[in-house]
Amino acid sequence: MASICKRNSSYVVIYYRTDDNGVRKQKWESYKTEEQARRRKHEVEKPFLLPELPMSIITVNVDGAVYHALRNGALDIQHGG
Repeated sequence: MASICKRNSSYVVIYYRTDDNGVRKQKWESYKTEEQARRRKHEVEKPFLLPELPMSIITVNVDGAVYHALRNGALDIQHGG
């Protein structure tokens, strides 16, 4: 996930990425307007959002947890007993 911070007259998008060597690094990118920063934040987070699903609900059982991926991108997790 990414966050936006206001610094003086600009906006900074802060997020983490893993480099080619597997080292986790914090990235800071500055933008003049809040709208530009929001667009970049969305781009950074895009790979983590669920894609549009062809069905309303998809259920997957992984290690005893049942994941329900809803069409609106929400994820409901129910742990098995």
